[in-house]
Parts: sequence; C-alpha cells; structure tokens
Amino acid sequence: MVLHIFSLIFFILASLAGNATIFSEDVVTLDGRQWTAATNGEPIKLSEANEFCNRLELGGHSDWQMPKLDHLKLLYDPEQPTGIRSPIKIASCCVWSSTSLADLAAEGFDVPGYSPAAYNWGFMFDGGLDYYAGDFYDDGEALCTRQ
Repeated sequence: MVLHIFSLIFFILASLAGNATIFSEDVVTLDGRQWTAATNGEPIKLSEANEFCNRLELGGHSDWQMPKLDHLKLLYDPEQPTGIRSPIKIASCCVWSSTSLADLAAEGFDVPGYSPAAYNWGFMFDGGLDYYAGDFYDDGEALCTRQ
C-alpha cells in the first residue's frame, strides 16, 4: 500500500515535469499486449492523452501509445464494477483510443467545419459502448499500451 502511494506520488510529480515514469509493477500483460495498470487518473483532452502516452517511460520502455479502439474493446468485462478487465484501474467511464473517424467512419457523422480526422473514438467501459469526440473536451482518460 505504501509503495503504491509512493508510486502514485512519484508518477504525478514526473508527469508534471513532462517525463512520466511508473514502476514496472504497474505494467499488466493481457493477451500478449502490455498495458499500464491504471489510466492517468482523470478525463483529459484527446491531445493530452496522446501526449501522455507518447512521453511515458515505464518498465524500461518508452514506446507506449494510445490503444486502437479494437484493443480497448478487448478489455471490456461487464462482470467487473468498472467494466474493465482486472487488474486494470480506471477512474471514470471512458478511455480515448488512437482510432480516428478517418480510420473508422461513424455512421451519420456531419459536423460542419470539421473533418472526421479531428475526432477519435473512445470506449465507455461502464456500458460497453464506443463513442467519438473531438479534442475540445475532457472526454476520456489515457490508458497506454505497447505490443
């Protein structure tokens, strides 16, 4: 418990300094893919989530990235209280993906003045649904992955 609290404090301070580092016990391997054991801890904008994962150094690796929507969907577990496979922890309902609407079209998308590339898909673990949003609001958390 004390180590986990220390890890969290260290992580927050490192994040504020622009160089996030988490201890290696905070890496989870599921289905051959590595994940951070927790998100950044709160909903943030898409660009902030992308930057968070791109700057992350964890478990001796610096090639972390935001997951594709298909990878997030594999983490959905309706039997878990938060809807995400254990032991991964999320603070809210939603996690950003790297999949844009240019990569995977949304039926009926028509936002005047914006292209589909300006929007990304996310996944709502509390209901098992995908959604899309732009970089305008704090609409998802950052959960990072690597192969």
